[in-house]
Amino acid sequence: VRRASYIKNADEFDARFFGVFPKEAAAMDPQHRLLLEECYHALEDAGYIPDQIEDAVGVFAGCYMDTYVLS
Repeated sequence: VRRASYIKNADEFDARFFGVFPKEAAAMDPQHRLLLEECYHALEDAGYIPDQIEDAVGVFAGCYMDTYVLS
């Protein structure tokens, strides 16, 4: 099948903003970088200013591997 999916602007991740070393960011899965950005946006959308949060607040995400690939 000659189809693929891609993430637009995956190279525009601001590693310094997230406290990630540039070499580490280059090696990260683009989906992981996107998840970090979306978690930050989720905090903003909830009305939090991440730099000014005094309480413990978090965004939780999970993933799993489809086992049908292993069959």
